[in-house]
Amino acid sequence: MKFKSLFYSSLLTVFTIFNTSLLFAQNFKNIDWVYQENIKTARFLPARVSQTFTNFDKKAKTLTINATTELELMPILTLGESGSISFDDMDGDFKFYRYKVELRNADWSPTQLNEQEYVDGFAEYRLNEGKLAFGTISNYTHYELEMSNANTRLTKSGNYLLHIFVDNDEKTPILTRRFVLAEQLTRINMRFVPTGDASKTYTHHEIDFDVEHDKYRISNPKNEVKAVILQNGRWDNCKKAIPPTFVRPNELLYDYQDSIVFPAGNEFRFLDIRSLMSRGFHIQKVRSTKKTYDVTVENDRRRIGDTYTFSFDNNGAYLINTKDAPRGELDHRLQSEYANVLFTLDLKEELEDTDLYIVGKFSDWNALPQNKMFYDEVSHTYISELFLKQGFYDYAYAAVKKGSTKLNLEEVDNNLYQTDNAYTVILYHRPPGARYDRIIGLRTIGSAPDKR
Repeated sequence: MKFKSLFYSSLLTVFTIFNTSLLFAQNFKNIDWVYQENIKTARFLPARVSQTFTNFDKKAKTLTINATTELELMPILTLGESGSISFDDMDGDFKFYRYKVELRNADWSPTQLNEQEYVDGFAEYRLNEGKLAFGTISNYTHYELEMSNANTRLTKSGNYLLHIFVDNDEKTPILTRRFVLAEQLTRINMRFVPTGDASKTYTHHEIDFDVEHDKYRISNPKNEVKAVILQNGRWDNCKKAIPPTFVRPNELLYDYQDSIVFPAGNEFRFLDIRSLMSRGFHIQKVRSTKKTYDVTVENDRRRIGDTYTFSFDNNGAYLINTKDAPRGELDHRLQSEYANVLFTLDLKEELEDTDLYIVGKFSDWNALPQNKMFYDEVSHTYISELFLKQGFYDYAYAAVKKGSTKLNLEEVDNNLYQTDNAYTVILYHRPPGARYDRIIGLRTIGSAPDKR
């Protein structure tokens, strides 16, 4: 009788844990997402920022590159490396938030591992107290979490989801962030080749690559190894689960014809709102009141049919920065202002059965309701107003068919093969008997390295 009671008690515990995990999963998405309107500027930055920021000085007509600025294109950490996630709560008060970290498979589905198998410490813990902004019209509280930290240390490579929610209320999610924790156990050699389809020669990029693994054993590469390739850190249009085409001793070859191909797109449009006291690049007007800052961006136009124009951009990323705060000890996270930024795109006719959005890393490459544009038949322009923190932003116009979520950047801009994009290869390995996808290699290169 005692044994039976113990059995049912254990069964109930297992069911409770499973049910709790299921409820948690139902409340959260497995993509980068912000759930609450009061949460703004959610970013995940590696401790060692490898991206470069290109700054255009309108008056001097010069470009400078700073390799140490805080740009987020794709959150990539190596095993043992730290990074930080941050966000602003526009309620401007103090709240208690908690975080939870989850290891996921290569396709972002749940793994079969329990938390103790990939976390040293706690997979769930409370965030530190927030800090109030100062010297700004906008009242907001800035929260930041270091990953990993004294309470949570991740022990396995792979895809991870980081969820933040209201303390003791997993039914009230705040945001979700994806990040990648990699081991460099192989060498990945990437190269750009002419497209297999001649009609795409001047509009697309095709990537071939090979993997050297002389110091890492792979028994059955075609069944155990899969690759994912991303353009500018975007998961929404990545190439998934790519097996090697050929296998040699200690080498895997990925040589596909017209398969690992991406539309080249066009260089990103960008604007500079680091100062609200003067007009930055691509800014038409700045107006201030006691309660708000209103910024009008110069009119954009469709670039279909244009020839390629050389331009530095940051491949869709953005930088938080202010030039308006007093000199001395400057904290861009707490002293950067928020502004209403008005965008206009000249278009003779409204797109049929299609919505238009302003997208970039700042929107997590999502077609968000607050980023949707509306057509004005009088001025023949698409219009949208975004609430943005001071900084330097890359952006693009994305067409989305009614009933779809797929971003189409070709509707407003050309596809031009000269365009510089960042391409990332992530190599996953699951040997026989393993219960998760280990990342054994990762590399990012630009399609036009001579620009950098």
